[in-house]
Amino acid sequence: MLLSNIRKKPVFVSTTGVLSRELMEINQTFLKKNTFYCVGGMGHAISIANGIAFEKKRRKIYCFDGDGAALMHLGSQVNSAKQKNLVHILINNESHDSVGAQKLASNKIAFVKLAKVLGYKKTFFCKDLKEIKKAIKIASTYKGSVFIEIKCKPGFRKNLSRPKKKMILYKKDFMEFLKNEN
Repeated sequence: MLLSNIRKKPVFVSTTGVLSRELMEINQTFLKKNTFYCVGGMGHAISIANGIAFEKKRRKIYCFDGDGAALMHLGSQVNSAKQKNLVHILINNESHDSVGAQKLASNKIAFVKLAKVLGYKKTFFCKDLKEIKKAIKIASTYKGSVFIEIKCKPGFRKNLSRPKKKMILYKKDFMEFLKNEN
């Protein structure tokens, strides 16, 4: 649902774990190569998205992050907030869902308020489908950094697929995609 509301040849960066697995499953269905899966680098997705946004100023870059991963490298968001073409989407389920659903302190953190302090130009807090669609629609055309927090419950589909090929091959596909794009 989230991806169907994103337009104009986006570039995606997704954090390690369930988020990358879900995105990978969707992308395999449509044979998309526009995604960097930050597998094994928890907390680094926003820094990678920031670097791509810096280099590809005419492209919209979307970073899918988890609350645990975002907390690990919070300082990186100061730089990503400066990018005019970056949308940071934080999935807040108050847990490290991918590695056993350990509870986090993120229930005590107002990520949207923090994002404003860090410098994001536009921020959204979403707790239902209608709010998510509205935030994505605005973010897709907004000329400035955007932070979207999506509050949800922990958990994921138990038969969520695993990567079909070695991660280095996904990286090569992604690098080729970026090289061939304007």
